[in-house]
Amino acid sequence: MVRSDDLIRFAAFKLPFENSLYTENFLTIEESTSRKDFDDLRINPVTREKLSQEGWENSKENKYQGSKWGGIYIKAPNVYFTIMEKEKGKLVKLGDIASIKFGIKTGADEFFYVPKSNPYGIEKEFLKPVIKSPRECKSILINPKELGFWLFVCPFEKHEIKGTNALTYIEMGESAKKYIKQGKDKGKYIIGIQNVSSVQGRKNWYDLGIRDIPGLIIPSSFGDIFKVYLNNGVLANKRLYEIHYKEDLIRLALILNSSLFFFFMELNSSTSLGEGLLDKTVFEVESTLIINPKCISHHTDLQSRIDAIKHREIRSIFQELGVDPESDSFMQANPLPDRKALDEVVFQALGLTKQEIKTLYAGLLELTSNRLRKAKTFSS
Repeated sequence: MVRSDDLIRFAAFKLPFENSLYTENFLTIEESTSRKDFDDLRINPVTREKLSQEGWENSKENKYQGSKWGGIYIKAPNVYFTIMEKEKGKLVKLGDIASIKFGIKTGADEFFYVPKSNPYGIEKEFLKPVIKSPRECKSILINPKELGFWLFVCPFEKHEIKGTNALTYIEMGESAKKYIKQGKDKGKYIIGIQNVSSVQGRKNWYDLGIRDIPGLIIPSSFGDIFKVYLNNGVLANKRLYEIHYKEDLIRLALILNSSLFFFFMELNSSTSLGEGLLDKTVFEVESTLIINPKCISHHTDLQSRIDAIKHREIRSIFQELGVDPESDSFMQANPLPDRKALDEVVFQALGLTKQEIKTLYAGLLELTSNRLRKAKTFSS
């Protein structure tokens, strides 16, 4: 008979599998009724009831969604469970307080993304600044002048824009030859962008619709550089997600650029791309835990702490936290001053001790290092 209080034991071997296959390990796993973390083995017994409850808490529209069992019960270091014991309602899911949306899916990037030099002389009213790739912006604050493309935006009928270069550009698109790289027409050449299946669902194929400018933008994938952009009036490509938030944007920007958020991001993901990239779905971003902005007391220097870091290049998390990525121990993290000042706001709100902060930094660095190292192992 299956009972709700039956224990499911999650086990992670920290050594190569062939070096972990001995009787004592399996006996320890079988007999464990509480979390244990050894040098070579991590065990986390969890009741069926708790796992079921977590799956329903993540659900929408009365449909069981499940939970990130591997991320939490296998990968998560002890400090995660310390945080969860101390948080006392201070943590919320990002999606509970903000709206996360896909960036723009144009269906024909080669048409809609116009080089910044604007070689077609398209009128300014039809061009909007857009970030196409995270590589275009190295800092937290997006500077539209540093971006490489405009987005072509035209919500008008053709007869309403007679005599404009925008209409000429649309007509060029309608006679252009396009090679199809994916989908049902993969490998074919199609004459006219309007005949490409990815744009045919629109009333006017060239009209991307009206988009609200997001206050924050987050990449859909991460390597060892973590940043969430404070937007400055630009739209986002599908490789990034929009974060729409109606309250204090600076406060949320600080929270989402904290090491605590990156720690939770590492845990709340199930897939990786090539080269160890952490790939995030919209749902995963929505369900990632953050400190509730309401739990951060009104610091007069919140703005100054963001201002101190938002203009500079954000580096590898190992550089941000002042450690060698090849180190045998990450317990000696020494964050850059502006990174430390930003993190302190979040850590103080959560009530973390100095030792717990050091352990959290080490946990984040270990998770990132393991992800990247695993990718190198598979590629070699």
